[in-house]
Amino acid sequence: MEDKQQEVLKSILNIKEDLPKKQKQLCDYMVENFESLEMYTLSELSQKANVGVSTIMRVIKEIGFESYKELRKQIHEEVTSSRTTWWHMQKSFENIKESHVLTDVWKEVNDLVEQTITKAIMSEFDRAVKLMLQSRNISILGLRSSKASAIYFGHLLEEFYPNIIQLSHESDLIYDRVFRLTENDLLVLVNNAPYTKLSVEIAKFCYDRQIPVILITDNLSGPASSYSSIVLHTRGSEKQYSIIPTIAILESLVIEFGREKSDTSISQLEELGNILSKRNIHYY
Repeated sequence: MEDKQQEVLKSILNIKEDLPKKQKQLCDYMVENFESLEMYTLSELSQKANVGVSTIMRVIKEIGFESYKELRKQIHEEVTSSRTTWWHMQKSFENIKESHVLTDVWKEVNDLVEQTITKAIMSEFDRAVKLMLQSRNISILGLRSSKASAIYFGHLLEEFYPNIIQLSHESDLIYDRVFRLTENDLLVLVNNAPYTKLSVEIAKFCYDRQIPVILITDNLSGPASSYSSIVLHTRGSEKQYSIIPTIAILESLVIEFGREKSDTSISQLEELGNILSKRNIHYY
């Protein structure tokens, strides 16, 4: 039996020579850029391949899928099945040095941040802030490579907002804590590659209990997306490993949330600063 994880690429290669010119053009683009396809929206693929949306939908039907979302999910499974867990980091080490590493890394990071900030994510971002403001408690979860970002996000919020529950520290107690959440609470899930099964399971657990989930991820078609109320998609790099787009999104959430809570957040920070200064914990 043919390996299911090879179906998409093989299907494209099998049909492309018999298709009309524009559809063949799309297939050629998809083959050449296969590992990137999972990150493109339908409109982005249309622009990059220089074909219409209707052409894309015809090709999707030809290769046996009912929707673009279904296709992206299968592509994600096919691509990730051939990657090791730390393929992002390995890619960084494999790249040929073109100039000083600081120049290369900084340029790539700037490009990623610019690609991340789209009209779509701005709209989702505003919805995310509104949901945070409406929530009784904000729980935060990030595991393995996403743990540091989640802990950093929680620390910034805790400086001026008390209703924060950090779930990232003790994974064996996550269900004990999530079990207490209600539909008036919120889970913010940072879930970048390599993805953990537990983080997806927690997202589904919240979804089943009607607890809203804000997902920050570098893959729109990842398994946690279908259990999330809002998805903030950051661009991933094919050249290097980077969490900077994720950090930029999280810091922006903190700033906007703090602005909306300015009637209490500013005074909280001032009072905390005075206490830390008096006890010689912080030096200014």
